[in-house]
Amino acid sequence: MVESVIEACLENIRQTSFIPFWTGSQEVTPHEELRRLFSETRANDRRARQMLDSAATRASRESFEIQFRAESRDHFGHTVSDTLWIVLREGHEWDEVIKDAWVGFESENPWHLTDNALKVLKWIQGAKNTGDFVPENRIGSQAFLRGAGSYSRVGSYVKEICLKTPHQVKMEKNGGWPANLKLTLVDEEKENQASKRVLDNPVFPYRMKKRDKDASRAYIQMIEDLVLNRDFDSNVQSCILFEIHSRAELVHALPAVATDARLTPYELKEFLGDLRLARGLRPAATLEDEAGTGWLLGATLENGWTWELVKGSILEARNRRDPAETYSLSANAAKILNWIWNLHDNEIDMGMTPCVESAARDQIGFETLDYEQNSKAVLQLLIEEINEKTPYSFGLIPWYSHPRDQHRILMRRKEDLDTQITRMIQIRGLEKGVGLSAAVIEEALRELWDKGVSLS
Repeated sequence: MVESVIEACLENIRQTSFIPFWTGSQEVTPHEELRRLFSETRANDRRARQMLDSAATRASRESFEIQFRAESRDHFGHTVSDTLWIVLREGHEWDEVIKDAWVGFESENPWHLTDNALKVLKWIQGAKNTGDFVPENRIGSQAFLRGAGSYSRVGSYVKEICLKTPHQVKMEKNGGWPANLKLTLVDEEKENQASKRVLDNPVFPYRMKKRDKDASRAYIQMIEDLVLNRDFDSNVQSCILFEIHSRAELVHALPAVATDARLTPYELKEFLGDLRLARGLRPAATLEDEAGTGWLLGATLENGWTWELVKGSILEARNRRDPAETYSLSANAAKILNWIWNLHDNEIDMGMTPCVESAARDQIGFETLDYEQNSKAVLQLLIEEINEKTPYSFGLIPWYSHPRDQHRILMRRKEDLDTQITRMIQIRGLEKGVGLSAAVIEEALRELWDKGVSLS
């Protein structure tokens, strides 16, 4: 009976249409067979689990091992049921696992398709496929698909055929739900582009977790170094830092990511969305489960920017002195000024910053301002300090942003003294009914300075 549970595990992996290339394990628990084992065996539960664990070890193969994970409690105290898993061995990929799971089966299925995908392929090649649009449910019925919901998964089986076999299938949809499908076998040779790529990925030792400052700083540094050290064609809008098409490449390039039990593309999207690259650059990625498309992680130019402008932006930020030292600002005032300097074009609206309170914790570095009731008073004091000690003349603008009142900063630079004098003379001239251009005033002032007595 234990052997029947293990065989059901292998059958589950054989009947899995697609496994994301990046994952390190796949659950294959045959729940019905497992319940039968514990209810009908004469051994107690502990003995049954020991036998199951031993049988799983014996059934493991070159590319994978079967692991039995006994009932336990998670950190919330909830009971976790007994489960069985296929775990990828180091240096192997999921297509090898599928191949190993099919060892010993003689069939007309050299591509290791699931039973339903093979039936759909035969339907496409058979006489029942008239070349017209056919309801998806009818295709499932005529192909004798098995399993709950299988009639509505014809599109998934077509995708599996395209991924695993030399065949290409053109699928056209017509109508609503359930859809009408036209499936046509396309006679063209496929090339495995992923296997032809020569990858030169660096190694990134951090987990890619949102709000992990060390990981964010390291990733930004690597992106910026890539941009600075490479010459890009003016037609190229993106740069690629990591190009990953296999589990082995993931383990090599992102070892901490590969061993992360919570790894999902969603977690990576959160990490990338939290990054603030140099002005002119924004994070970009494709995080597809299919090895052929894979994961491409890098950056792309923002509208109106060129690679030369971005290089200048990166160098300016790296060479910029701390405003706390340059202008003798307090630490918090310096944080605000640094944040303003690093704002991207699309974040500035009518010369104003985004809401300060919303950016306080993650972008500016304040711990409490995002929920401080006296944020207006705190910000006003800091802005007055900046205006007093720097060439800027900022203003605090109340701004309602659900669920509370917040504030934005109106960004202005102070005019130099010559410009102020010129404007005052123009205003005085208008009062006298005389219009004076800035050039005339500047020339007159220059003559006055030349006629004056030097004090040096």
